[in-house]
Amino acid sequence: MPPDNQIIKNLTKRQKECLDLVNNGYSSKEIAGILVIAPNTVDSHIATAMSALGASTRGQAARLMLSHETSEKFTSKPDYLVEPKNTEHIPEVPSDVGKPDKRWSLLLTTLNLRGKEGATGFWNKLIIIIQISLLSTFALAATVLLMSGIVAILS
Repeated sequence: MPPDNQIIKNLTKRQKECLDLVNNGYSSKEIAGILVIAPNTVDSHIATAMSALGASTRGQAARLMLSHETSEKFTSKPDYLVEPKNTEHIPEVPSDVGKPDKRWSLLLTTLNLRGKEGATGFWNKLIIIIQISLLSTFALAATVLLMSGIVAILS
């Protein structure tokens, strides 16, 4: 059963923005970046809108909302997709944001952990350091035993 116009009108501006972007194929993470909010907030807006619309999926909610928005068709890009004209107050994001710490880059690449969520966390780094220390200790012990065996054979 399609929702009536009053339910659509009761959706918040953010819920409508999120559903509009869902309809355009954006993920929650991408929507969060566009709207400058947390991905969990995006999911919350979408879930609330889905509940209000009686939709079972986010795509269905987006289609329901957009099919009832005939009176508010956009003639240009919505505010949240338009580039701001005055960017003096917007701080520049450093280019290394979201990249692993350079000190761990080689280690993470070697251990194939780059890109896995949480792989660069403190405890994971500590576990990796302990594992490398243990392996180094065993390698050193094996080398000493091998060298002492060679010395014994030669003497």
